[in-house]
Amino acid sequence: MKTLLMILVFILSSTVFAGENYGKPFSLKSMPLSLADAIKSPSDSPVLLKAKVGKVCKKKGCWMSLESQSGQVRVTFENYGFFVPITLVGKNVLLEGVLKSYKMSLKETKHYIQDEGGNPEKVTKARTEFRVVATSVKVTQ
Repeated sequence: MKTLLMILVFILSSTVFAGENYGKPFSLKSMPLSLADAIKSPSDSPVLLKAKVGKVCKKKGCWMSLESQSGQVRVTFENYGFFVPITLVGKNVLLEGVLKSYKMSLKETKHYIQDEGGNPEKVTKARTEFRVVATSVKVTQ
């Protein structure tokens, strides 16, 4: 009976504390980087990031932004293999992916402004931003 109770407690606690997972299982075992540290040295290698979600695409959750004191990073999901719910706004996440600097076209900039709920007609310049193509996302709080 005691063993059964311990197993039940383990199952319940692992479910409660596991967080929501999206995408593939994590492959990196390193300590997560902050956005500020990751932005200092983007590379073609996957990184593990921990950050707060600022925005999520209001249409279908096909992108989100991570926010920190050093700015925003747009996150898309590898091969559109998964999306995230809009309820992630304000939550902290752990994610794995490749971080790069990216120059958008004016058309693409307007498209993202519209997805954010803004007015694309007010946009007159293309943006350059940091992006992560994520393979894994986990809500940590």
